[in-house]
Amino acid sequence: MMLMPAQATAVDLFDSFKSLKVPVPTADVKSVVKAEDLRNSPPEDQLLRAQRAFENATAEQVIGEADILKAKDLAARKLVLPPNSQLILLPTGGSAGEPYYMIVAEEIVVQGPAMITWAREDAIRQPPPDRGKAPNGAPGREEGANGEPGSDGDAGTPGYRGASAPSLILVTRKLTGPGQLFVDLRGQNGGPGGKGQDGGDGGPGARGRPASQSMFDCRRGPGTGGNGGNGGKAGPGGQGGAGGDGGSVIVLAEEPKSITAQAIVLIAGGAGGAPGAKGNPGNGGRGGPEGPAAPPFCRGANRDGTAGQSSTVLPMPASAGTLGVEGRFWPLPVATDRLDKIFSPAPTPVP
Repeated sequence: MMLMPAQATAVDLFDSFKSLKVPVPTADVKSVVKAEDLRNSPPEDQLLRAQRAFENATAEQVIGEADILKAKDLAARKLVLPPNSQLILLPTGGSAGEPYYMIVAEEIVVQGPAMITWAREDAIRQPPPDRGKAPNGAPGREEGANGEPGSDGDAGTPGYRGASAPSLILVTRKLTGPGQLFVDLRGQNGGPGGKGQDGGDGGPGARGRPASQSMFDCRRGPGTGGNGGNGGKAGPGGQGGAGGDGGSVIVLAEEPKSITAQAIVLIAGGAGGAPGAKGNPGNGGRGGPEGPAAPPFCRGANRDGTAGQSSTVLPMPASAGTLGVEGRFWPLPVATDRLDKIFSPAPTPVP
């Protein structure tokens, strides 16, 4: 099944972010490719991967309106992105052993607003299942006994975490054309928290003890019914789901700053999900009826027990989910002779 992103197009982003530029990171940024140190030079294993990928490069590849990159590598002598074209990465980020996608192109031609993104829905809209209702209180256990209070509701289930974006390594000599390239690897927003559990209902009061009379008078009137138990407190909503992490982007080029000057890179973590709604308080249990009368001497005296109360205590509000971790953006220079080794193989002709 093909995954299509429910998100803005390149033209939409161009209108919204045309004044945005992502600054080049400063020193002491941590590694973003496995465990290699990226402070001074690109890791050689990634350059070797690019060289192997380019051995099977096509002469030219033109990206369509919504092309999905299913392989971990894309290699072409010339990669053309027409206006409003989109190259879509899948959330898995390539093969199981390689979390980074790689695009290797000697020249990238951006003819208009174009985007490299991933198959991301803006947010998880479905909250986790409700937790139902807390246990009800037990009824009065003996004549005239009060009902037990209902149990307080538990907090709702935390929302689902947003998916994390895949990451990308871009290897090229130059980026040309009049268009703006958007690389949108923002994390998915977290889902809403689940509804808090409803408080349990109070147990009903027990019936009062029966009246007792002699042949001449009433020895004991009908007993008072037990009071109903109070309802349990409403449970707080579940915390919103955490946002997914943004993907990392590495640009390997002879002059990476000239490449990134024409690109807008969006790698923020996804927003946390909304907190869940609180549950409902439990109902108070009914009062127990007075005990049976014993006419003619022992008559009823309206001694029914009092109904329990529904809780008016509001639970603490749930919190929104945490923001996903922002991805890393790292433009790294590559020596000309090293790029020559990558782009020296002759590409296979386009069929």
